[in-house]
Amino acid sequence: MIKLISCNIGGHKHIDLVSKYLKNNSSDVITLQEIFISDARKLSELLDKKYIFEPLRNRRINDDLDKEFEQWGLATFTNLEIADKKTHYYEGARSDKIDYFEDGQIKNNKRALLYTSIIKDSEKYNIAHTHFTGWMPGTDRAKQIQHFNKMLFFLKENTDMVLCGDLNINRNDDHLFPQLLELYRDNLTIIDTTIDPKLHPLSKKVKLVVDALLTSKHYGVENVRLISGVSDHKAISATILKKLAKL
Repeated sequence: MIKLISCNIGGHKHIDLVSKYLKNNSSDVITLQEIFISDARKLSELLDKKYIFEPLRNRRINDDLDKEFEQWGLATFTNLEIADKKTHYYEGARSDKIDYFEDGQIKNNKRALLYTSIIKDSEKYNIAHTHFTGWMPGTDRAKQIQHFNKMLFFLKENTDMVLCGDLNINRNDDHLFPQLLELYRDNLTIIDTTIDPKLHPLSKKVKLVVDALLTSKHYGVENVRLISGVSDHKAISATILKKLAKL
């Protein structure tokens, strides 16, 4: 079994809270979304873990115009053996340049699923996470649906995994989320929101389960916890077991 922690850390603004939580809570695998490369390096040293980083765009820390641009994206941390790693892009491609995000605009966006196969006690655990395309009710959803279909194609070809991260798809969504449940078990069924009640600017207006912990049939899950006070999204902590698990 392995202990997994996953969180959308919201860039740099909550990095002190993120660092404190991760330092005080041991884990085998950590998946973080919306992380700057400089913070990934610092966390790697703090936690004494190696990491895989997938850059998706260049941003300024806290969108501060006095800061230099740096890479921002997805990171997986572990000290276990890494048997395989790959990135599936559902927007853009690896060959595309990493574009600059400024004033809320970006020309060449990149979004991806970061997939890592990890070995512990001779068992292989496939862990994938993403920060999926967002959508606001009342606006055109065509882009999100297009990206979802591309990601779903990859998932159907590589079903055996633990899928986590910020899906930007509410669990109550009646169109996209049920398609994921045809492949995976939802391990957050008793949760009413993954938005932090104090740190997220929309927490008083909405309750959304947009962060996920989905597992295919060869994984069991125990000790699921959602932790507030880490970032604007709650951190997800769980024990992952390698066994036959009914969907």
